[in-house]
Amino acid sequence: MLMVVLLNALFASTFTFGKIALTHTTPFFFIGISMLIGGLLLLGYQFFMHRHKLTIRREDWRYVLQVSFFSIFISYGLQFWGLQYLPSFKACFLYNFGPFTSYLFAYFLFGEKMVPKKWIGMLLGFVGLLPVLLSTSPAEQAHQWSYFISWPEIAIIASAAAYAYGWFIIGILVHDKEYSALTVNGYSMVIGGVLALLTASWAEGPFMIKEYLPFSMALSAIILIEYIICNNLYAALLARFSETFLSFTTFLIPIFGAFYGWLFLTEAITWHFFASLFIVAIAIWLFYRAEMEENPTHTHLEHFTTFEAEPWDDQFLD
Repeated sequence: MLMVVLLNALFASTFTFGKIALTHTTPFFFIGISMLIGGLLLLGYQFFMHRHKLTIRREDWRYVLQVSFFSIFISYGLQFWGLQYLPSFKACFLYNFGPFTSYLFAYFLFGEKMVPKKWIGMLLGFVGLLPVLLSTSPAEQAHQWSYFISWPEIAIIASAAAYAYGWFIIGILVHDKEYSALTVNGYSMVIGGVLALLTASWAEGPFMIKEYLPFSMALSAIILIEYIICNNLYAALLARFSETFLSFTTFLIPIFGAFYGWLFLTEAITWHFFASLFIVAIAIWLFYRAEMEENPTHTHLEHFTTFEAEPWDDQFLD
């Protein structure tokens, strides 16, 4: 259980490091550099350890390109653009509304059954968003779309939706096509990183890093924590815990995100955050309780697991 808490604590820190990085460079340039390095590290590992897993059949590249576009380019592009104008804990909270988005995709695209208790949990989850949406920061007010929601907030929510859709495509490649998840993510990160760099050169102008040392530290932290440790730790934990349980524990991420934002970024945490967190926690509990009642040993989430457990994953649990 301690490792589950550690996983969520580590993932929450990436929003803090992302916020720090964006004070020293532009969003798409940062995404491009981090994804390119992270993807090459994954492919490099596969090249030296499991070279036979690097091959992708020609007819399946369309799936890899979809993952590159939605899960990497669109999702991270919207996430880091919105993160510029939102407190890190608020962006963290909105992004981790993703499990509900995933179930909506499952309902509309894969015919997932939705019992009344799940619809109640879904509705309550959306109600839980209202308090945190009513809170605004000075930077956010300049991009207000309506009285209670801003474009940065919309960007973060859309980012979570794009990432959730990408997970379904990854599920096809990993479970149906039987590719290594490390290979799929490596290729998609490299392609998505190149797309982000091309976008940066067009939309953000000349590549610019204001201060190299803090930028490099934030970049290294995100690559190490999110792309290497968290992804593989999650894969290892799947061997011991159900995906339903692990998805349920993601409500811990905004709590850690709020703590990091207060401690390292001097972000003020208002009552709106705690009200939303309380309501959404109840919604998640109702939703996953219904899931466990329907399928006590199985959940549809396995159709879009990002990483399979490799033999060396057990080292994270020792």
